[in-house]
Amino acid sequence: MIHITAQMRVLVAIEPVDGRKGIDSLVRVCQGQLCEDPMTGCVFVFRSRRGTSIRLLSYDGQGYRLAQKRLSKGRFTWWPESSSAAKQLEAYEAQLLKYLVWAEGRPIACLAWSSAPRHLGSRDRYIGWDAAARRNRIRFIAYNTRFLILPWVRVEHLASHILGRMATRISDDWEQMYGHPLYFLETFIDPERFRGTCYRAANWVLMGRTTGRGKQSNSYVPNRSIKEVLGYPLTKRFRELLGGVE
Repeated sequence: MIHITAQMRVLVAIEPVDGRKGIDSLVRVCQGQLCEDPMTGCVFVFRSRRGTSIRLLSYDGQGYRLAQKRLSKGRFTWWPESSSAAKQLEAYEAQLLKYLVWAEGRPIACLAWSSAPRHLGSRDRYIGWDAAARRNRIRFIAYNTRFLILPWVRVEHLASHILGRMATRISDDWEQMYGHPLYFLETFIDPERFRGTCYRAANWVLMGRTTGRGKQSNSYVPNRSIKEVLGYPLTKRFRELLGGVE
């Protein structure tokens, strides 16, 4: 999150910019079109062409920070944080969205989504794609890395409701940030600690289990806990769009 103080200069670009631009592209806009040095500590504000969001760019002495605010009447707001290296943000591994869910002026939940694991046997069999399709289209899947209902919140069915709301908007948010939509969501559940009730209530499906071997494993012996793999199609055509088979 970018913290704005009274001493900061805030420069607002008059012309809208493409909402798919990453940090490198916005830095070039600052230098070329605004004739300003983006490393001076100013906060640069850009609006999308459709006027549905604004983006804030700032340099904090260690790296660039990019935040985005969706302009809507809903109660869901998100602030994706950049890494300190601009190039990492646009790489496949760095794709990330963080959500903070509010109700009546108070935060009630947090979620984080990232690029999906490249190799996941149960998921790959469920989709039915081959290695080439997986390499080319893995970017169309997002992995739910974190989901927290804050401890003081006591609302029945809230978790499954949030997951349902997320499913209706995350593809648009992802496309606005990274230039492409999502067709499928996935997550891991440790059955020794959790039952995954909220995911199942939100119609996520059990695709199988992990092998218990990390990507650094050089044997067939499990070296970590075995997780359940749950998935959620964002469209009925997900197999076709991902290059899989029915």
